[in-house]
Amino acid sequence: MPPDTASPAAYDPRTHTLLAFHDRIAAFEDGSDTPRDYLERCLEVIDAQEKTVRAFVAMNVDGARKAADASSARYKAGTALSLVDGMPFGVKDL
Repeated sequence: MPPDTASPAAYDPRTHTLLAFHDRIAAFEDGSDTPRDYLERCLEVIDAQEKTVRAFVAMNVDGARKAADASSARYKAGTALSLVDGMPFGVKDL
């Protein structure tokens, strides 16, 4: 697995290894990783941790997958929109 994979066991925010999008850009550019695969790893971590973290009320997984697929195609074509093209994100409402 890529080096940014975080273990889903025993979530502790003080020791948890985050999935770092910017560390994957070179892999997106060389084709050894894709924004879609990165998104799926993020979704796996969310699924494993959400019962403990309780951070998400709603998620648009289908929309995120479509956007990640479009971003993956742009990276493959060498036409990424920016350094954050394909980056999944969440919005927190306090």
